[in-house]
Amino acid sequence: METPAKLPLDILGYIVDIVGAFGRQPSIYAGTPSLKTLSLTCKFMVPICRRHLFSNINFALFTSRHLPWRNGRSEFLLSHPIITTHYLKNLVLDISQEFMISALEYDLLQIICDSSFLTSFHIRSIYMTWNEVPERLKSIILSLIQKPTLHHLTLERMNNFPAAAFSLCCGLTELTLKGIYKLAPHRADDAMQSPKITALVSSNCSVDDTLAVLMGPVGQSRVGEVNSMIGFDCLRDASFYISTQAEGFQLCQVLERATCLEKLEIQGDVYTIYFHSWSDEVHTY
Repeated sequence: METPAKLPLDILGYIVDIVGAFGRQPSIYAGTPSLKTLSLTCKFMVPICRRHLFSNINFALFTSRHLPWRNGRSEFLLSHPIITTHYLKNLVLDISQEFMISALEYDLLQIICDSSFLTSFHIRSIYMTWNEVPERLKSIILSLIQKPTLHHLTLERMNNFPAAAFSLCCGLTELTLKGIYKLAPHRADDAMQSPKITALVSSNCSVDDTLAVLMGPVGQSRVGEVNSMIGFDCLRDASFYISTQAEGFQLCQVLERATCLEKLEIQGDVYTIYFHSWSDEVHTY
């Protein structure tokens, strides 16, 4: 019997990337069983699969019921630092009023903050505002969003988050706000920089209390122009949900400044508009 021909490593890597792409779908574990099976086929597949198997970590800090399991996971990851320093790309942080975090999890989050090449960070709150988050965790979160490798940041139902923090995200290009009814405006002593966000998604947010804060002046440039917390003139992709006429007027102010916009989606209670470029037709549904 002939020995089967060996596939080149780049072909094996391509196969794993296709399977791993399912892990980036809404269910981040969609491709995990297949990746585990692939990693068992031969020893060469193990390191190839690891970059997808360990690319996502979810900290569900809203219950103490699974705390022993979470501590066991933290001990494993702390004893294998290569996972967080080389493979971790996407971090999800779930917190609620029944907040519970162990010392091991704090240690793990600090290592992720110090050594990882994180590209995506999703902060999801369940009936908890930024003011109720412990100071130590606040410090870690603010450090994480300033990582130069972080390109995607999602805030979900985290009200009173300090809007000034967005301007410190030096690598951030995509910002998603979900269910945010109020952002904390900047203070006079906040350090401000010019972010390079090119994609902004606002879903089920209060346009009056979120966009207005993001558009608010935070100082002047060298030529005397007023700066805002987000450089709307860099936006290329934007999605908004509006529910009142006043919010529509607020959105118009954003569009006047978004001179580089290529794709726009506006959703409301009655209609949805897709605007693909300034030269294309506007379709109303």
